[in-house]
Amino acid sequence: MKKKRKDECQFCTSRSCYKQIFRDEDPKYDEVYCDKHCNEAEQEANRVMGDHKGIFRTHRSSTGKVSRGER
Repeated sequence: MKKKRKDECQFCTSRSCYKQIFRDEDPKYDEVYCDKHCNEAEQEANRVMGDHKGIFRTHRSSTGKVSRGER
């Protein structure tokens, strides 16, 4: 699988990403996504980090473009 750019949607090739889900503690997680992939992003975060296990994550929505690793 081709490595994604830091500003590229997790699910498509869009680079107009204004939303991000991240967690800096273990298990680490950091993904950005475009507006049309909100549901998929939630499901993937739950799949990777677990659902209802007390693992908190930060959901970021911005008016400017975001990239992985940005806080």
